[in-house]
Amino acid sequence: MGNTISILIQLVAGGVGGTAAGKAAPKISLGKIGDIIAGILGGGLGGGLGGGGLMAIIGAIKKAMGKA
Repeated sequence: MGNTISILIQLVAGGVGGTAAGKAAPKISLGKIGDIIAGILGGGLGGGLGGGGLMAIIGAIKKAMGKA
């Protein structure tokens, strides 16, 4: 049970981190839903900071592909 709670906390923290990163860096934002989803994925992989980091990486790649 404790492991499940820990995972849920990581996912929620990741979603919050993704949203915060999207607001802090609107040029790489994926949109509200995209930021949250990328944050949740990153949160599951690397905790709260991972959520914002993954969102920033995906946003930068998306922006670079749009310029190509």
